[in-house]
Amino acid sequence: MKNKLLLLLCLILAFTAQIAYSWELNTEPEIGEAGEAAPYLKTGVGPRALAMGSAFIAVADDNSGAYWNPAGIPFIKQNQVGLVYSKMSLDRNYNYASVILPDWKLGVSAIMSGVKDIDGYDIYDYPTGSFKESNTVLLLSYAPKLAEDISLGVNLKILQSKIQDASGTGFGFDLGTMFLLTEKLKAAMVLQDIYTNIGWDGDYSERVPMVAKIGTSYDLFDPGARSYNVKLSVDAEKYTTRKRIRYNFGTEFSLPYNLSLRTGMADNFLTAGFGLKMGFLGLDYCYKVDKLKMENTNQIALNLYWGGNETESHSSPAPAPATPAAPAKKK
Repeated sequence: MKNKLLLLLCLILAFTAQIAYSWELNTEPEIGEAGEAAPYLKTGVGPRALAMGSAFIAVADDNSGAYWNPAGIPFIKQNQVGLVYSKMSLDRNYNYASVILPDWKLGVSAIMSGVKDIDGYDIYDYPTGSFKESNTVLLLSYAPKLAEDISLGVNLKILQSKIQDASGTGFGFDLGTMFLLTEKLKAAMVLQDIYTNIGWDGDYSERVPMVAKIGTSYDLFDPGARSYNVKLSVDAEKYTTRKRIRYNFGTEFSLPYNLSLRTGMADNFLTAGFGLKMGFLGLDYCYKVDKLKMENTNQIALNLYWGGNETESHSSPAPAPATPAAPAKKK
């Protein structure tokens, strides 16, 4: 326990130094997401995570976990496949698919986003017809355990974007760590988009802003011993291009019959949703207030589970009943 706390302290100090360095870089006014490269990398995936206010890096125990924190993969109890569909404003589409294999400590995920029927104009403001934008991101995740209750995860990102006749390709990395401090308490730290760049037809390149995150989650009850639980989570995140730190909060109520109710606040925007699991099938839904204030975001996911032991508990097993003594033989 002492070594774990020392390692956690060192990582917190490194994270604080990164925030301090990023703060010094911010001499310009804060810009919005629309002005940054590849904003689709920061939208967030998975209705469960989004419904919990995007406070998910210290949870990261479902098929969207590789996006939030790849270090959560070895602690997932079952193999999972997830298919996510989003309905967003301004005719934007945003979909996600993933396969997580915790025994192999591997994950493969893909983000597919874009906008259709964008009105085009020439330099004289005359209409030139409509065009579309499409973006695809492939995430290859690997997450070994450094100890029984500490893991390190990395994502390799491969990006492909097209806007009208222009195309861009890029690469980047995420790095995350997960700490199981107790049976109920977890802590995590993540650096997203480390040196992530997109080159456009060899003419110029864009740097995707890096994000540093720290978070924790806590279970009020032992989910392995009860049919209900309350999970609380909180994240703090700092963009290298923005002055302020964002805070996200989430709550998940796990109820009997594999029903979950979720709510949260993502940087002052309310979120809510629910989940239902039936055997090897799962369904998740999220409602999220749209930052553009046009239409609200709705996201739904279909999940498949197999293998593993979903009822596995960290508690000590109950002692086996004593075997009755054999009756003594009569002489």
